[in-house]
Amino acid sequence: MPPTLYISRHAKAEHNIKHRFHIPDPILTPRGHTECRNLRKTFPHHNKIDLILSLPRRRAIQITLFAFSNTLAQLEDPYLLVPNAQEVIAKPCDTGVSIYVLRAVEIPEIFKEEGLSFGTEKIGFGLVKDEWNSKKGFYAPDPEAIQARAAALRVWLYGIEAQHVVLVTHGGFLHYLTEDGTVSDPMKGVSHMSLTSSLENRLITNSLWLQQLRSSNIHIYERLDGRNGSCL
Repeated sequence: MPPTLYISRHAKAEHNIKHRFHIPDPILTPRGHTECRNLRKTFPHHNKIDLILSLPRRRAIQITLFAFSNTLAQLEDPYLLVPNAQEVIAKPCDTGVSIYVLRAVEIPEIFKEEGLSFGTEKIGFGLVKDEWNSKKGFYAPDPEAIQARAAALRVWLYGIEAQHVVLVTHGGFLHYLTEDGTVSDPMKGVSHMSLTSSLENRLITNSLWLQQLRSSNIHIYERLDGRNGSCL
């Protein structure tokens, strides 16, 4: 049976202030940390989660470790970094560092700052390849490549064994992942707003997903209560 997904956009980060998109792989602002605390307090499904995923970028890792720290502490399996969930554009703020810098420098710094009760062994790097931050080929910032990447991620999610999965990613990419046609140009990204809208903690059910089993593609359908904040 395919999993139920709890999808969250990252909280407010440094590049969201005055559109400073030139900042490489920015971290969360104090407001972003407050949003993480609010999410940790109000998310009602911590005890259901059996797998946590995020893209390999500092602000996504920060919200994952901070907002879901209690859940991660209880899970035996590590949480996985998923490069297929990266943002749709190639500006410095949306381009990650190499896996070597991520593993040796950035993630240890995040753990030190957050004062977590568990270590970096909780994070699984198995899906992160050398070219993940190249923004070329499979990871190119063009609509066709992004659609293919989103489709590949849906297929992968469909086949995992976990039943309740958190995915922390970017607002622009979410339009491709969910095949959301309500925006005219998802390549423009999504501006940061409040917690309830910017994190977009959307509950997506598997009931309609199963109907696509005979298709060459897998599609995600949202529970009716998801958009109205059932996860907040």
